Amino acid sequence: MLLNRRGEYALLGLLYLARQDRTASSGRFWDVNDVARSVGVPEKFLRILFHQLAKSGLLRSQRGSGGGFSLKKPAAQTSVREVIEAIQGPIAPFICVASDSDPEDCHRFGRCELYGLLREVRLKIIDELDRHTLSDLIGVDLAAPGAVGVNGNGTDDGGESSGETED
Repeated sequence: MLLNRRGEYALLGLLYLARQDRTASSGRFWDVNDVARSVGVPEKFLRILFHQLAKSGLLRSQRGSGGGFSLKKPAAQTSVREVIEAIQGPIAPFICVASDSDPEDCHRFGRCELYGLLREVRLKIIDELDRHTLSDLIGVDLAAPGAVGVNGNGTDDGGESSGETED
């Protein structure tokens, strides 16, 4: 699985929304043109991705004046895996270990030396992507009002954290 531009742009757009709307319950909708300009991605492309994310249940959309997109649930409850799979499909290094495939469909089933390793790699990637949420990526506990990023900066200015944490 290679994270392509669709996945990258979708994550960038959702991270912008996460920084803007700390609770995902404020009722505020963000214009996709503003989001695209802010994160430096093509508006037309991001609009398509946001509609796909809305269909998958990660975003809410509203037409008309004051409309746009907003997170459907708090950023702390949206995993990176959910976003990537909503845009790119199942995460797997090979089709035989994809969640929606039948390994018996492979012409090497039962005699493939790679299957066990590839399945383990897939599970580790999924575990890691499940462990990280949108709020983790921006370094803020979005459930806490007035939260401070891991680099010590508040988020009221729309600034981004470095994403680095100390273990």
